[in-house]
Amino acid sequence: MSTTPSKGRRAATVPGTPDADPDKPTPEELRAQARHTREELGRTVEALMTKTDVKTRAMQAATGMKDQLGEKAGVAREQIAATAATAGEKLRDTTPGTVQASARQAAEVARRNRLPLLAGSAAATLALLMVIRRRRSH
Repeated sequence: MSTTPSKGRRAATVPGTPDADPDKPTPEELRAQARHTREELGRTVEALMTKTDVKTRAMQAATGMKDQLGEKAGVAREQIAATAATAGEKLRDTTPGTVQASARQAAEVARRNRLPLLAGSAAATLALLMVIRRRRSH
């Protein structure tokens, strides 16, 4: 029992009739296909949005660079510390004992007299700046 098609319409068939198409998907299959297509489209749109989100991509790149620089700074800090330790050891080994004792004594005096030392340093800096300023103005 099939209906005759009107102008521009397909004929409706009743399942179980000789006109029913066995290759035609069922409504459940069509719904599943539509759901799958919607999910795929959603993932595609999300991927496109991620690619076109310049601010987020720039932030991610900056974070990556920051991490890399942090790692490199850590390695450089370790290398500098090792080099400084080696240089300190060499200096201690080659410096005469009297010079080492004098340096320790000077450091101790400076620690005990910080305020006068800072005041003297400030006065010397001020005098140096005044001399430089006079030379530039002449």
